[in-house]
Amino acid sequence: MLHDAGFPASKPPAELISAKTDHLKTFDELIAEAKQEGIRTKKSWESVLRTKLAPYERWMDSNKAFDDKVENASRTVVNDHAKELIRVWG
Repeated sequence: MLHDAGFPASKPPAELISAKTDHLKTFDELIAEAKQEGIRTKKSWESVLRTKLAPYERWMDSNKAFDDKVENASRTVVNDHAKELIRVWG
């Protein structure tokens, strides 16, 4: 969402761009690709997904401000950090 909204970041690697949308692949797209590739290569889809996520992590890590913003947003969404801050400061 941040990238689509124009948050400053370098151009993502080609393997992260969806041929269908011409935008970053969604997590669901990556999972679907990993499952298909896992069947084709007889590997677990989880190991294929880890490989597919590596370029994404490298790209994000190379864009510090973007990476920091994504990390902060994900922490707030997926854990109780916000609740803890409210409890501590409330």
